Amino acid sequence: MFLTQCATGKKTIVKEKKAAVKNTQPVNNPDKTVNEQKNQETKKTQKTRETDKKEFIVTKELYTKTFEEIEETIKRLNKIIKDKDYESWESYLTQDYINKRSDPSFLDKMSSRSILKQNGIKLKTLKDYFNYVVVPSRASARLDKIEMIDKKHVKAITIVNNTPIILYWLVKESDQWKIGVR
Repeated sequence: MFLTQCATGKKTIVKEKKAAVKNTQPVNNPDKTVNEQKNQETKKTQKTRETDKKEFIVTKELYTKTFEEIEETIKRLNKIIKDKDYESWESYLTQDYINKRSDPSFLDKMSSRSILKQNGIKLKTLKDYFNYVVVPSRASARLDKIEMIDKKHVKAITIVNNTPIILYWLVKESDQWKIGVR
């Protein structure tokens, strides 16, 4: 039942009539009833949700250890970037990062940014990206906190004017933290 109000302002109680609903879904298994199939689908959905709910738990010890590792990595990267040592910087990159940052469409997009465009700089290679984007922006990076996604994926974050900014998306490969892309 539900309450309606007509144009005259009188309230009227209307009984809702339940109509038989015909299942228009195809029956996957003719030996099972529609209800049995729905129950089976519901159980699958619940299992998926339970799996999704399992969260990565970060202990204080794990956070501290990972923070120290990341902080050391960023110190090394800062020195490499200040020294404009492209080859060493490249050794800290995941293959996925190299592929995406070397892509001509990405380089064109970056070249259209105002500071590069104003200076007539057209990025053509990953080395150009390093020299004209990374060196000016990351030479003095400071780590303020990390956000651990799991044991092998971490966001390195700095705080600028009370705003968290992701410095690097880091991926642990063969016991070394490398710069990746999300």
